[in-house]
Amino acid sequence: MDKSRLEWLKLESRNWVSKGIINSQQADEICRSYSADNFQTENKSNSILIVVGACLLAASIVLILSNNWHKLSSLQQTMLAIGVLLVSQLMNAIAIYREKKWESYREAIAIFHVGAVFASLGLIARIYSIDGHQSTYLLICLLLILPVAYIMRSIGIATIYMLGCAWWVSWERFNNPWSFNIVWLLLLAILPWHYLFVKNSVVKLRGEFILRWSIPISLYIAFYQTVATNYHNLELLLWSFFVGMLLLIVDYLARYKEHLGALKTSSKFLVFVILLFAGFEDYWRYMLKANANEYYVLYFFVLIFAILLYKGWKVQDNVGKGLGVAPVVLGIVLVFFKLGISAITASSLVNIYVLLLAAYITRAGLQIRSIYVSNMGLCMLLVLALLRFFDSSFSYLARGGIFAIVGVLVISLNFWLMRKSKEKHSQEQEYFTREEDPHE
Repeated sequence: MDKSRLEWLKLESRNWVSKGIINSQQADEICRSYSADNFQTENKSNSILIVVGACLLAASIVLILSNNWHKLSSLQQTMLAIGVLLVSQLMNAIAIYREKKWESYREAIAIFHVGAVFASLGLIARIYSIDGHQSTYLLICLLLILPVAYIMRSIGIATIYMLGCAWWVSWERFNNPWSFNIVWLLLLAILPWHYLFVKNSVVKLRGEFILRWSIPISLYIAFYQTVATNYHNLELLLWSFFVGMLLLIVDYLARYKEHLGALKTSSKFLVFVILLFAGFEDYWRYMLKANANEYYVLYFFVLIFAILLYKGWKVQDNVGKGLGVAPVVLGIVLVFFKLGISAITASSLVNIYVLLLAAYITRAGLQIRSIYVSNMGLCMLLVLALLRFFDSSFSYLARGGIFAIVGVLVISLNFWLMRKSKEKHSQEQEYFTREEDPHE
């Protein structure tokens, strides 16, 4: 437990003692059991400087070798390339053997190993003039650093691996039509690492924030490269079901919600963005050009999404339920669109759904008196109104009226919520004051 939370616990334990819930000895035992001394915590600045130092050291080796490279024979060049890799392996072995004493240096050694692998393979290819595409070189390096991510339990290597997979498919999609299938196998290979990381983590680590955001970034890039090339006519529908699946998976895996928090936040935002794009009729005209293979892929996503929606509906909150049915709505509109309704009618139905969704989320925030949730719904309403502001089918008077109504609604609801929040806080203060008064 970090210092701020420990201080909070000490203050709370004093309140518990004053109310007679526990005695002072029990309070001391509770604080000691959650003391920061029981865990191996690292100084943030030291950790950052160590990793930066390791990167500088790796860069210096590359620069020094490059400056004197032409003076060395092929054998000497090969020995140096292999020597850099052997040094990194030796450092890995020492870090594993002296686990407790080298805890602070593990991430730096892991980053150095990544640089050694990339540099050594690049130097060997240059020495012996091995022809090959950059994507092949990147794939080999990623496969070589993957086992080290498990052995060293390194956040840095896991992050580099996932982002490297996304970078690889961006290159390889122009050379290999099977790269879209391979990239998902590559990302699947790091999945057990995340399970072990969440299972064995006791305290938050310094690089966990970067790790969390690398998960959605790598998944989104890989999916974009997959659908943009092969299934671009139904890209909007495929994105909605893919992102909806991710939201359901995060909610279903409640134990990993904190680790997958960035994935959930970004997926909610993407669902709303997809709905906004679906509110324009041009995107529905593209779907008329879709072939049978594209629809087969869409049917597959619909089936998986339906199973997940059935299994995970009960564990979702109100906002999740409202956004979770968005792919279903788009699918129903697509069915009517194929049956003969116009593109403008299809886009209007989506806009009506977004309007109802914004009202539903705002109402849910009002019920639980949450300014954050209600403002989320109001922001959706504002963005929807803003997009209609640039729609030439509305007159200036109509646009001005929409903005005036939405503006008054936002201000009045926020004032109401702030007043209710203050009333609730004053009632709680009055209750605790009455509980602590001995004359009552």
